[in-house]
Amino acid sequence: MRLARHRLARILCAGVVLAFGVAGCGGDDGPSEEELREAREQGEKEGRDREKLRDLERRLREREKEDRGGGSSPPSSGGSPSAPRRTSCGGGLEVGPNTSCAFARNVRDEYNSSGGSGSMTITAHSPATGKVYTMSCTGGSPHVCTGGNNASVYFP
Repeated sequence: MRLARHRLARILCAGVVLAFGVAGCGGDDGPSEEELREAREQGEKEGRDREKLRDLERRLREREKEDRGGGSSPPSSGGSPSAPRRTSCGGGLEVGPNTSCAFARNVRDEYNSSGGSGSMTITAHSPATGKVYTMSCTGGSPHVCTGGNNASVYFP
């Protein structure tokens, strides 16, 4: 993101330099048609670059919101209307509405590194809050781990 902003700033500076250069070079006749065309093209390019930057910033905010567990998705397949809403994190890993995918990956990894069989209690770090939470996991398939700050994690 910083690189995109830095690039945009360089483009804007180049446009200012070009504008002053055009104004200072033409003598009494003013800018040539070619200079005006180049300046218009540069302005249009800057507009497109600004629009791309806005789009990237919007997509980044959406991705950060999903990682914090703020994203929503329809209930998992086969779920009843009263079933908790889940968000897919990929690879069969799903989370409930109060759980980030980053935390879910840590829960799954901790479960697997602790033996990965049967019901057990584990602790996992949440990158979203910076805290460590205790989670109770089932031994069945899919595994369901609940606890922490109203968190729920599902994985095969």
